[in-house]
Amino acid sequence: MFKTTLPELIIYDLCILLGLLSMVWAVRVWQQRRRERKLMKFRVSCDVCGTVFDEFTNQPLVPCPTCGRLNERDRLLDV
Repeated sequence: MFKTTLPELIIYDLCILLGLLSMVWAVRVWQQRRRERKLMKFRVSCDVCGTVFDEFTNQPLVPCPTCGRLNERDRLLDV
């Protein structure tokens, strides 16, 4: 057995709890970013009128719902 005092035991428990909470936080942030990347894959921005819309088809040219111009799928940058 290890000899520890009560303050040391409390410090060990708090460090373990802090480590677990930081791991849970990191996993949640990773999942959220993954979901956002998935949604941005279908987002298209019109070059003429600037409308940003979602298009869930796999066509390379997508018509804008506002002005009707055909737009290429480009990767939108998150600024």
